[in-house]
Amino acid sequence: MTRHVLGWHTLRRAGIALLVVAGTVLPLGLGQGGGKKSDVEVKASVKAEQPGADGKQTLNLTLTINKGWHIYANPVGNEDFAPNATVVTVKPKPRAIEVVYPSGKLKKDSIAGESVEYRIYEDRVTIPIQIQRAAGDTSALELNVRINVCNDKGRCLPTSTIKVAVK
Repeated sequence: MTRHVLGWHTLRRAGIALLVVAGTVLPLGLGQGGGKKSDVEVKASVKAEQPGADGKQTLNLTLTINKGWHIYANPVGNEDFAPNATVVTVKPKPRAIEVVYPSGKLKKDSIAGESVEYRIYEDRVTIPIQIQRAAGDTSALELNVRINVCNDKGRCLPTSTIKVAVK
């Protein structure tokens, strides 16, 4: 009988510890967004110029961010937030690529009593992308845009990737 009681207490303590861990982890991700990811607050579109005879092409990616939300700029300007930076990749990978990220707006926050600064994109941002294709290549491309969205109250949704077709 003693073993059963000790086992129950041990399980109860483990359950409480698990709840404490879940209470700490969930607010950082899925618990705050109710299962939503960052892409529900951001819409992406692209305007592609015709490739030149030499294969050079400009793609203008526009991200429209819902009111009250922001995404992290690239570069963020704060190494603690660097993993949250907006990142654009192109598939299939062109011969050369240059993503010209705008500098973003400087944001100042107080986190755990400390003042921190970092750069964000709000409302709408256009990111020019210069690519070099093979001469005569007009095949379809796909832009993958990794974002992490947060609102003005400090609530962040899990990072997600938006895929945009370029015909």
